[in-house]
Amino acid sequence: DCTRFDYSLDGDECTLTINSDKVVQVRRGKQNIKMTFKKNSESECFLGSDGFSGAFTVFTRDLTFFDRARDLPDGNRAVIAALSLSYSLGEQQTELDFSARYIAKVKK
Repeated sequence: DCTRFDYSLDGDECTLTINSDKVVQVRRGKQNIKMTFKKNSESECFLGSDGFSGAFTVFTRDLTFFDRARDLPDGNRAVIAALSLSYSLGEQQTELDFSARYIAKVKK
């Protein structure tokens, strides 16, 4: 019961997992980060880089996710997914919009 995106960012491997009540961002490589977001909640997040590691707290003000699918003539399915995330790290406010369009291969 989740949507998962795997991608690379500046040579690091990343995974964004979205389920019914939270979003988890994991980055592995030169920078190692695990951030969890849950609407109207504080979450402890972890960071590790160049021998440094630590934890910090973020407050997620808003989190909205949707995906829409439509069947294609070849029997596969086109999916559009969008995530809107608003969170605070101390005094810093961050707004993030993520979207992806992909083709889901339907097994025959």
